[in-house]
Amino acid sequence: MFGDLSGMQKLGSESQDLCKQIRSFEEDLFSRWVDRIKKALQDPNQKSKYQMTGQLMEFDFNHKEGGLLKVNYSEKLVTLVKDARVLGEHGFKIPKPVHDVTENAKKFYKEGVTLKQVANFYNSMGTQMIDCQKPMMLEKLQGFEFIIQNPKGKNNGDSSSVTWNDPIEIDNYIR
Repeated sequence: MFGDLSGMQKLGSESQDLCKQIRSFEEDLFSRWVDRIKKALQDPNQKSKYQMTGQLMEFDFNHKEGGLLKVNYSEKLVTLVKDARVLGEHGFKIPKPVHDVTENAKKFYKEGVTLKQVANFYNSMGTQMIDCQKPMMLEKLQGFEFIIQNPKGKNNGDSSSVTWNDPIEIDNYIR
């Protein structure tokens, strides 16, 4: 359409060069991202951050503020699922080891994020409530804490827990 304007060929050529540079930059960033994730998945100290292990939720009594509720679905896993989804939508092929981890994490992504929101609410509740509200919430909080410590509702000290291995059990636990 603008082919008859002077300098149009030069603009077209420079535009194509710029597009090639951008694509090369994107591919380099993707390659570094893949290498970083693969390296983390092979490192025993980092690999656990990309796995869903143990009980869904538990109290962390080792925390300096004491008794914080934590969800055993790491932020690194949440970030990995989001990153892999976006990169896949932009046409990048996610390598099998990374794809396998993200597919497993996606099965429980919604539940993991929901439980993280619950934990965040619980952990900040003490600072969000005014003092006169606290006695009204005590019974409900004790019931909630009982469920966290006894996920299957057993009162006999049985340490049965709900883990990331059973989707039906997870769904029942969240309800």
